[in-house]
Order: sequence, then C-alpha cells, then structure tokens
Amino acid sequence: MFVRDLTGTHRDEYFFTTDPARTPTEVIEHYCGRQSIETTFQECRSCLGLESTRGWCRVTVLRAAPCLFGLYSVVASLCQLLPESKRGGRAAGRTGRERSE
Repeated sequence: MFVRDLTGTHRDEYFFTTDPARTPTEVIEHYCGRQSIETTFQECRSCLGLESTRGWCRVTVLRAAPCLFGLYSVVASLCQLLPESKRGGRAAGRTGRERSE
C-alpha cells in the first residue's frame, strides 16, 4: 500500500503486510500503534543506556536488557499514577541536584 501526504508535511510511505484480509485502515492503525513501542525503545536507549551495557559475558548482556525494560516500565507506571502537580516536571536522566526548589 502506498500513502501520499497531500499536504506535503510528511514523507510518502509504503506499507506491506502478509495478511491479505487486512484493510488499508487496519494496516495504518497497526503501524500507528507501534509509535508508543518505538518511543519506549528510544527512551530506554537514551535514558537507561540500553545500547551501552558494561557487561562482557553473554549472560550479563542478556540479563541487563530485560531488567532495564522492567525497571523503566515500573518507573513509568508509577509516574503515571502520580497527580500532575506531584510529578515535578523534571526531564528523565537528571539528578535531584539540578532541580531548583
């Protein structure tokens, strides 16, 4: 499937699927639903150092990624439970010393 943005604000996209029963709308919805997953991977790489684990043996490297994903998920979930006024507005990766109180 080919999608062209007539406004010119986005690039043209090609979408492929192995399921011929899917409608074009379903294919695009599935693609758009992946955005949160991609954001999670990007945040894990930038904030948690997922790509730069310091382990040298195979077992350490294989154990680090699931632990970091789990930790990130717990922290993100707890943050969402906090009222907006209690979240502090700090960017991820900053220490408490950088915050002026």
